[in-house]
Amino acid sequence: MKKQILFTDKAISRINKTNTSFMDENNKSHDRIRFTFAHKKGTAVQGVFMYFHKTGAKSMYLDYDLNKKSKRYQLNNYSSEYNCNAIEKHM
Repeated sequence: MKKQILFTDKAISRINKTNTSFMDENNKSHDRIRFTFAHKKGTAVQGVFMYFHKTGAKSMYLDYDLNKKSKRYQLNNYSSEYNCNAIEKHM
């Protein structure tokens, strides 16, 4: 499942187990939900997305291309210390 939100600490912090459904439109249960971020092309967070797991963990990833091959790099889990500003600096 895939949803889109803004790349802000406020939007990410609003995601929690009580207000997020892990069921898709076909009533199939999922272990995680992929959240992509609405941003302008060319910004530092282009290619960054988040998986929100049933456990409550928010795992951040970066999709990128290198030598015409798609790659995925796992960033840290989102937290109060590893927030949007830290992710932008990491890029």
